[in-house]
Amino acid sequence: IDHFEFPANLTFFTIIRLISSWSETKIHRSKSLTIDLFRGFMLASVAKFFFLPIVIWRENISGWNAGVHLVLVIGYFIISLIYIHSTITGCSRKASAATILLAFICNKYIYFNAHLSS
Repeated sequence: IDHFEFPANLTFFTIIRLISSWSETKIHRSKSLTIDLFRGFMLASVAKFFFLPIVIWRENISGWNAGVHLVLVIGYFIISLIYIHSTITGCSRKASAATILLAFICNKYIYFNAHLSS
């Protein structure tokens, strides 16, 4: 297990929460929004269980197939987050997609810089 996984997830959730606070609607206020977004984040994180086939059958999967599997799982996770964010915040799907993708890019930037510095 990667020792950066928990901080990466926490950073990703924090970025989503900060961006969402800028566009907060009357549907939620800060405490309720944080809890609901956290629950939604955990629900979307169930998609990470789809990585298990790669872990279990690592020897039988080629690099190209593993790459496709990775893209599909991450795509499912991102799409789930977009729908959850849109439902919870009342934002349009486009605004939610922009929020989630911006948070994802920022998170990966931080994650890769942490890996390079260690």
